[in-house]
Amino acid sequence: MERKKARILVVDDHEDNIELLRARLEARGYQVDGAADGQAALDQVGRVVPDLILLDVMMPKMDGMEVVRRLKAKTAANELPFIPVIMQTALDSTENKVEGLDAGADDYITKPINFAELEARVNSLLRIKGLEGRLRDTNTELESKKKELEDLNDKLRQISLTDGLTQLDNRRSLEERLQEMWQHSIRLHEPIALVM
Repeated sequence: MERKKARILVVDDHEDNIELLRARLEARGYQVDGAADGQAALDQVGRVVPDLILLDVMMPKMDGMEVVRRLKAKTAANELPFIPVIMQTALDSTENKVEGLDAGADDYITKPINFAELEARVNSLLRIKGLEGRLRDTNTELESKKKELEDLNDKLRQISLTDGLTQLDNRRSLEERLQEMWQHSIRLHEPIALVM
């Protein structure tokens, strides 16, 4: 069985940077799309959801910080699945890194890009995305089984309290109802009567 190629969206306002990253990443077996600005990136994600985004911080119109905020807001609203985002910039101060990570980026790499480091970070985040996907699938499966179990329990309870032939309440149902009424009567100091 052939492994599905991971799709990476490279967002940079310099076409040369996109092409350089595309060539490097495609040589490593990734499928690469490009976007030249923040809005184009959001539009691209709306059409085809990538497995990872490599996002430049400094772009005209909408910077990378705003793009990652919007993406993570859509993820939080369950409009998008988890998409790891690696911010890339020439700004390597701690404040810039903290701002990017606070905005929702999952990792940060500075330019000029060391491709061995980039490949390691991409692989790491794709592993995390795979684990997150498996966890989500497991949770979905567990929720489905929980619902099935609840339905079966409701059916079993109904079967245990009704007569199979007439579907009327049976003796067990009568005893439970009497016990409830008796407890109610004691608790509220009210009389109880039974007519058969």
